[in-house]
Order: sequence, then structure tokens, then C-alpha cells
Amino acid sequence: MTRSDTIELYLKQLSKALRGLPDDERDDILNEIGAHLEHREDEGQLETALQSLGTPAACARAFRDELMLQAAFDDGGPRQTFGALLSLATRRTVAAFGLLFAGMLLIMSIAMAVSAVVEMINPETVGLWVNNGGQDFVFGTIKNLPGETYSEVLGRWYFPVAIVLAVALYIVSQLTGRGFLKLMIGRQKILP
Repeated sequence: MTRSDTIELYLKQLSKALRGLPDDERDDILNEIGAHLEHREDEGQLETALQSLGTPAACARAFRDELMLQAAFDDGGPRQTFGALLSLATRRTVAAFGLLFAGMLLIMSIAMAVSAVVEMINPETVGLWVNNGGQDFVFGTIKNLPGETYSEVLGRWYFPVAIVLAVALYIVSQLTGRGFLKLMIGRQKILP
């Protein structure tokens, strides 16, 4: 097998591994990899280049990951952001931490929004509570424990405060998720 046959075989396998991508994106990737391999072949470094690219399946996965990261970062919606982080969390530590931190913030945002709705329905059970000594504060729902009495201090202001906190936590969760996506985009390097 000649070296050009080696390149053609690699590109053929890579094309199969990239099925499902739009034709123009797949063609761009194949052209980029083909030009890279031909250049490295001219330098006498084809085997090294093939080893650094990995198997065609691994190379295709790297390109798919890069496209997914870029699409999630460009779109910026929570579904794309968390979808990309979730998809990559098993293979990348940065994605796992991003999913953990951004996910916790999103869950807190949802909890704040739910508590604001509960405040409208049953205002006696939700609020910013402080015990008689002023040492403990609880935001949300509470049941008085034996020997402790809590008083609600926000009153009617609980709803707007909870909504503002829910929106702020949502925004911070999205910024955190996008920050981790940007961090991964900066680290992604397919061609050596």
C-alpha cells in the first residue's frame, strides 16, 4: 500500500465516521485533514501525523465535539449549553465540573422560582425566616422545631426578592456553563 493509498483509506474511514454531519461540514473536515496529511507526507512524517490524529473514529469524535461545543457556545441556550456539558461530562473533567456548578445554580434558580409561586399560594409557609435569637436565617419554607421559634421578616417582599434571585441565579448558571464551554473550546486541538 502506498502512502497516498494510506491517506485515501484514512479519509474514507473518517468520512464514514462523520456520517450525519451536513455535507459541507464533512467536506471541510475531510479537506482539512487531507491537506494536513499530504503536507506531513511531503515532510516524511505521515506515520507520526496518523498516530497523532488517532483512529478515524477518534478523530471524527474530536471534530463532532468541537462542532457541538461551538454550536452550544454560539447559541447560548440552556438546552444546548447543558446538553453539550452533559454529553462531554463522561469524557472530560472540565465538562463534568461545568455541569456540576452550572447545574447546581440552575437548580437553585428553579427552587427560587417555585418558592415564589408557593409564596403567592400559601404565604404563611414561605419566606425569609429568622429565629428569636437572630442567629439562624432560613430562606424558603420552614417548620418550627421544638424549642425554636422562627419569624418571617420579608413579608410581601419575599415574592419580588425570590424572583430577582431566581433570574440572577439563572443568568449566573448560563454564564458559568458558557464559561466552561469556552474553556473547553480553547483547549480543543485536533490537528497537531
